[in-house]
Amino acid sequence: MLYINRFGTVALFAVAAVAMSTLASACAPEAPGTGRGGDSDSGDSDASTTNTNTNTTETPPECQSDGDCPSVCVDGHCVECESSADCSNPTPICVGEVCQGCSILGQCPDSAPVCEDDACVPCTEDEQCQELKEDVCVQPPSPDAGTCSGCITNDDCPLEYPVCIAAQCTVLCEVDPYEGDEPLPLWDHIQGGVIEGFVCDSDPTDTFMLPIAGPAFVSLELRADPKPGNVDVRLLDAGNVIVARSKGTTGVEVIHARIPAAADYRVQVTLESGPAGAPFVLHYRTLPE
Repeated sequence: MLYINRFGTVALFAVAAVAMSTLASACAPEAPGTGRGGDSDSGDSDASTTNTNTNTTETPPECQSDGDCPSVCVDGHCVECESSADCSNPTPICVGEVCQGCSILGQCPDSAPVCEDDACVPCTEDEQCQELKEDVCVQPPSPDAGTCSGCITNDDCPLEYPVCIAAQCTVLCEVDPYEGDEPLPLWDHIQGGVIEGFVCDSDPTDTFMLPIAGPAFVSLELRADPKPGNVDVRLLDAGNVIVARSKGTTGVEVIHARIPAAADYRVQVTLESGPAGAPFVLHYRTLPE
């Protein structure tokens, strides 16, 4: 049964009008470039209808060569320096493409090797060159005056390194008392001991033995003046395989290692560089687990 109140006739006409409008909208063709209902396309349309050419302008390089810059051209940009060769006093060092003053030993060029008041200057005294691990400040009238060099004769060398060998002030090699007893057993290794020796260019390695009875920790400290030569230390197992090694240039070498089992370990002190040889002091000790 259909019941129609006094507003029914109006309501039925209203519903019918809405339905007719909705049907007409669904059947109408879409306008080009629009989505359903006439809204603007939000990305669902075919890509072929939305081609857009975008022109990107790249920034041209500042320079093609050094001639385009007040200083130097690096990767298309003008910079103050690429290396210290592009700098001069009072800012002779190139750091981060900027010329700066010197601050530490070894920063200055050979032509002006001494750093004074942030500027690189020629040397005037041998002591200045010895700080740079050279021996002599070349004096006028030599064309190399103001530069540092190695020694030429024994007269160029100080008393502590009195001999000139291969342009280096050094000491003569001395045969230490352990040469005929290698590998010398270090029986007092648990209490700890000290060996003073000399490694020479003709026989660059001294070998000692640590007779270890069980698991233990080994401590070795080697001290050697780096001026005559660079000396290093290493620890080897019974099969001559290197367990630990300390290799540097400061004159102090340290090894701390754990030994897992009883064995006769070896300690080798070796002259790595130097024209004649170098003295050394070796401190050793083991601590059983």
